[in-house]
Amino acid sequence: MAKHGKPKRIKTPARLMQLWEDYKTECRQTRTEEEVEETYTDLTTGNSTTTARMIKRRTPVTPTWTGFAGFIGMSRNGLDQIYRTDPEFSETIQIILDEQEQIARRAFETGTLNAKLAPLWMSRHGYTLKQDVSASVTADDDETAKAMQAFFSQKKAQSDKAEN
Repeated sequence: MAKHGKPKRIKTPARLMQLWEDYKTECRQTRTEEEVEETYTDLTTGNSTTTARMIKRRTPVTPTWTGFAGFIGMSRNGLDQIYRTDPEFSETIQIILDEQEQIARRAFETGTLNAKLAPLWMSRHGYTLKQDVSASVTADDDETAKAMQAFFSQKKAQSDKAEN
């Protein structure tokens, strides 16, 4: 019996891994279709011309933890509660999660998935966008700011003089 008294429908880590492989196969065979703009440069004409056209691109479905839970007939929370916390299954679960992360990362890097979604998607795997928010003003920066201020003041004075 698993925690919370729920019986395990999947009895062994090997069976869980086999179901993961079956799910990945289904994802590869299921394709989504989207219209995308393709831009290419034709060099055969002597003068290179860049052309854009709309094409339909069919891409495989990216396997996800939630999708896998649905594939095996469970909710993500149920899968987490019953198997993720079970020491017998924890290694297998980690292998699945690591592989799912690699598949998603590869999809972003190859453009199969829209890169704008990467921060949201990959945050589930511990990735973050780090921004350097520290700033310091140096004497050079101060001198640059003064020079820019003087330049714009001079331009404004010239503009005002031209209007009169």
